[in-house]
Amino acid sequence: MMSRIKPIKYQALILLSIIAVTPIQMAWAQESPIIQKARNFLSQALNISATTIIERPEVIYDIIGLLYKILNVDSTYDIWVAEDGTAVYGYTKKDMFSGENLNGKTNADAISEEYAFNAIGPVLNYLDLSTSKSDYYMSFRDMGTEGDEDDDLWGCMWIIRKEMELNGIPCRGRGFSGSVSGASQTVNIFRYLPTIMPENQSNVVVSYTEARQNALNWLQEHPYFETASPFLVGDENTGVQVIAPQHQMFELNEAEQTEATKTYYCWEIYFSWTEYNNDFNGVIWVNIDTGEIVGASG
Repeated sequence: MMSRIKPIKYQALILLSIIAVTPIQMAWAQESPIIQKARNFLSQALNISATTIIERPEVIYDIIGLLYKILNVDSTYDIWVAEDGTAVYGYTKKDMFSGENLNGKTNADAISEEYAFNAIGPVLNYLDLSTSKSDYYMSFRDMGTEGDEDDDLWGCMWIIRKEMELNGIPCRGRGFSGSVSGASQTVNIFRYLPTIMPENQSNVVVSYTEARQNALNWLQEHPYFETASPFLVGDENTGVQVIAPQHQMFELNEAEQTEATKTYYCWEIYFSWTEYNNDFNGVIWVNIDTGEIVGASG
């Protein structure tokens, strides 16, 4: 009899365990793909266990240039997830510097550049980006200090940036940017703008010289530069090819983005202008196929 009782008790214990976890598993299984993606990202990339994830109703293009939704996690984090649930584009820890022991610590006590990159490594790996530190530009910022009056660690962070490339050609406006707390290796925020395939071919039809002339004509005719005395700078004979977004920074009444960002193979033309008694530098992107102005940025 004893040999029969033990298996029965063991089976009952397993059954009770299954019953105990089933409601949570069932609830997660009924979540939308977007919520599941956010939960998966937090667990795998940041070792965060999420309880309540609220999916906002609006679908937007802003900043990323691709459709995504924002999810609020436990009133502590925001996750930007592609509308189809296939990718994560952004993350924000809302109260970035809470819970950190900063008493008596100065900038000299900040974590090293190596430690900061190690902290962001799991995020880069999750996004399928390079995890080689040499592929990124890093800088230390003290966002909580004005001038030199404060040398504490509050507001200090490491910035990690990388511009995307396609077959060795720079993709302007597409890349990764994130920050890690200088005090605790905590990932505070990141934005990931993946490469968008160009609408045109990479075969050069319009010469660099023609592109420069088209850019100059555009500057002279654009209302924004009417009193700004714009002029071209840079090499007059040799240009740089880039993949650039169809984005016009100098539109006087720029509308909210309502469709995905388009990109084109372009010549990048450099220029300068004067505004409010200050000199500024910018670029104009000229389609290498048609000579049309694709966009401009300062």
